[in-house]
Amino acid sequence: MRAAADRLGISSPAVSQAIRRLEEECGRSLIRRTSRRLGFTPDGLALPERARAIAAILDETAALFGGGQQGGSVRLGLNEGLATAVLAEALGAVRDRGAVGSRWSVRTPPCWTG
Repeated sequence: MRAAADRLGISSPAVSQAIRRLEEECGRSLIRRTSRRLGFTPDGLALPERARAIAAILDETAALFGGGQQGGSVRLGLNEGLATAVLAEALGAVRDRGAVGSRWSVRTPPCWTG
């Protein structure tokens, strides 16, 4: 947890809490906890892969319909756990790709159904 917290620039308890909330929202265990180690469950391993696939589809859609234009608006609806865990990294990647002049709006609903 400490390595993840250091990478994200947040505290270890904040990472633990975000993972617990994400697990509650998914209705699945993502982390296998033992007294000495943490490991990913199969669902925990699959979730980042699915998130990357969704991000790739969004990138392809933006390229298809954006025509290389800069600027515009992006609105995201993320669960709080996912927002905490990946949003800073994702926004950094967008910045690195040169998406200047964009407006961002991020909303984290208190509960997701579905």
